[in-house]
Amino acid sequence: MDIYIRSRGFEQNNGYCWLQLTDTGQERVDELPNQFEDESINLIYSESPSVVISRREGLLLLLITAIHPQGRKDFSARPIRISVAWIAEDSDEIEPVFRMLAANALDEEDNPLLTEKISQAVTLGGEDGFLGNFQELLNLADPQNIEERIQNQPLSPDQELNKLAKISSEMKQLLAEEIREYCLPKRKEVLLVSTGIKKEETFREAQVWRGLSSLVKSEQQWWIYYPFPDSYPLPEIEGFWESLDFKFKFKFFKFILEKKTFSQAWFIKLIESQVNMRTQERSSSLENDV
Repeated sequence: MDIYIRSRGFEQNNGYCWLQLTDTGQERVDELPNQFEDESINLIYSESPSVVISRREGLLLLLITAIHPQGRKDFSARPIRISVAWIAEDSDEIEPVFRMLAANALDEEDNPLLTEKISQAVTLGGEDGFLGNFQELLNLADPQNIEERIQNQPLSPDQELNKLAKISSEMKQLLAEEIREYCLPKRKEVLLVSTGIKKEETFREAQVWRGLSSLVKSEQQWWIYYPFPDSYPLPEIEGFWESLDFKFKFKFFKFILEKKTFSQAWFIKLIESQVNMRTQERSSSLENDV
């Protein structure tokens, strides 16, 4: 497993930088590995607490940023932040641990303990102004330390859909509960982003599976957004194309989406609204059955 930390020292000349940790020491690096640069630069507002899980090229990334150790300040009395990135080969053993750590970072009850553990592993001192304990951070992501409440339930078709929401304590808690109980999608892309100031369009372009940000426009708990899996059944739209063959509908849908025009945005919004409505109806029906 590769581990990277980002922080700064107390002195003015010890600004923020990334360090790669090994069992023999630490080395300064410009950024995270190339395949995960986007996650640490463009998809989050790094000065606010953020959580990212991403899968690329057979690797799984967990990034937790803006951890604030209690009382740790720089020469100007500004709070010092810590970010930690764990990168490991994607496996059935590693994914639950990354889900556990991500959930604990999102959960306001568990976050203080995780912050304390990371603060103890990343301390002030050394040539770069801060030091990282490789073994302590490695132990945090050890599959042997998995919590009993972490389950590995498969996602339902509705849960496979991409969803966005405005960040709040409630939504972070809901997301934490979901990833504690359910596996991540098997897609090779950015899976989860929770951050502060980040445009909704950024999440849409990255096709994030679960995205929380203060700039998401939807006011409901989760907004399902396009694209949908090819196997996902598109809803019927009242007063429109009811009598058309399904294959024709699907081809028409694809055609509209390929056109970079106003009609594309309108059609996507229409389909998204229908999908959200149908999903809510199914969810309510299941709750009533229980």
